Amino acid sequence: MFTIFQYFPLLFLVALTQLVTSILVQLGLVLLLLPGIYFYVASSFALMLVADRKMTPISAIILSCRVFNAYWTQISAIFGVFVLLFASVPLTLGFSLIWVLPFYFSMMGLLYQELVGQQGLRTDASVTDVKESSFDA
Repeated sequence: MFTIFQYFPLLFLVALTQLVTSILVQLGLVLLLLPGIYFYVASSFALMLVADRKMTPISAIILSCRVFNAYWTQISAIFGVFVLLFASVPLTLGFSLIWVLPFYFSMMGLLYQELVGQQGLRTDASVTDVKESSFDA
């Protein structure tokens, strides 16, 4: 059964991963603008990898960068669209955040599912047991 406290033991690892990626992005932005932007986009799956696959922070960051390097054109195009969408926020006095933020987080979840995959196994209802059913959305 899914509970919200399932990820509580991973809280320290997720916070450490966020701290490491934030430091690296800030260093990249201070040195030159492009490395900071690259590392921000390349490490976008690191937190999800720590929570989903229970990886260490460094291995999650490395795997996230490898996934980004494999699909950099498509992911960069998606992030470019989101830069344009987030640019509309001041023009609408913040009202477009109602649509843009859920779309952004849903898209990041879908990208993670498609590019990295899921670790768990899919369970279907048995054909012989008539009293049980499943809903696969």
